[in-house]
Amino acid sequence: MKIFDRYTFNGIKLLDYTDFKEAFLSYFNRPGRLDEDLIDKLLKLKENMNTGRVEFNFPKGHQIKITKYWLLGLIEGEGTFSLAKEKLRPNFQLLFTAAQKPLLIEIRKYLISNLGFDRFSL
Repeated sequence: MKIFDRYTFNGIKLLDYTDFKEAFLSYFNRPGRLDEDLIDKLLKLKENMNTGRVEFNFPKGHQIKITKYWLLGLIEGEGTFSLAKEKLRPNFQLLFTAAQKPLLIEIRKYLISNLGFDRFSL
């Protein structure tokens, strides 16, 4: 887990990791046997992860950090390349939820400052 604490996630994956880490530490640092209260806590954490997430409050001081390596990993993991049949036009797609808007804004800033756009290409 130390690697994920040192090189933090961007976006909602950070929230899922935070809940996972809390569950992991609660389970392995429990003083005795697994009891109903801990089981309830773990299940509540699990229910709020991934697609079940309804709260999107990031830790205070968290800053989204986009790097070329992070962006490459995002594209490789979440990107979709396709060819539209009707016009044989290449497509690239990344799908995000509305909760990911701050992440998209930071990706846009990164691309603008690193790809040499001018006022006409924006």
